[in-house]
Amino acid sequence: MVAAGLKMLLLDWDGVMIESHCFYYRQIKTVFQRYSVRCPSLRTFKKWVSVLGVEGFYRKYGIKASFPEIKEIEEEYRDNHLLEEITIPYDAHVLIAVCKTRGVKTVILSNNFKGVINKILKRDLLFVDEVCSSKDKAKSIEEFIEKYGVERERIIFVGDTVQDILAGKRAGVKTVGYSGGYHTHAQIKEADPDYGGERKICSLQEITKIVFQLT
Repeated sequence: MVAAGLKMLLLDWDGVMIESHCFYYRQIKTVFQRYSVRCPSLRTFKKWVSVLGVEGFYRKYGIKASFPEIKEIEEEYRDNHLLEEITIPYDAHVLIAVCKTRGVKTVILSNNFKGVINKILKRDLLFVDEVCSSKDKAKSIEEFIEKYGVERERIIFVGDTVQDILAGKRAGVKTVGYSGGYHTHAQIKEADPDYGGERKICSLQEITKIVFQLT
């Protein structure tokens, strides 16, 4: 268990803080339509994009265009639809407020672009201690440990994919497997998180309860 006095909560963005899979599926669907390639189902997208990465997903399912061309299509869709389609849920605001009152630092640790995350945070007036865009989450966690001088035992990483759970384990921090995002509870359970394995966790209210229990 976490040592008495949780000091830092690391939160994945997509699938944990926001429900984004439908938005990003519509975004990648626009790319497939532009090149007249049949787009895989939403279920296939959720299953494979966190494993292959977006670029790997495109290649696996037949998009051969250059990535600068693909990014241009994605950015056009994102610029036109991001703020109208993505909102931060009320429970996320409650979670961050509870962390602040109980002295727990909050960090968004995501594969997503920092600018995109900050744009939504600013619009919805949600203030966290730091936002980190990372392709190597285990390494980023190590850097936070050094930067803030927080013991590993007092850090929890909440992620919604097997890769998130494994990254937390490699960095030596406790993990919460969140089954309300991209991976199913069966996948999360297989990764053996400290919380959310045997008992399914699929709401931010449950994360808030964990914060209360450990502070």
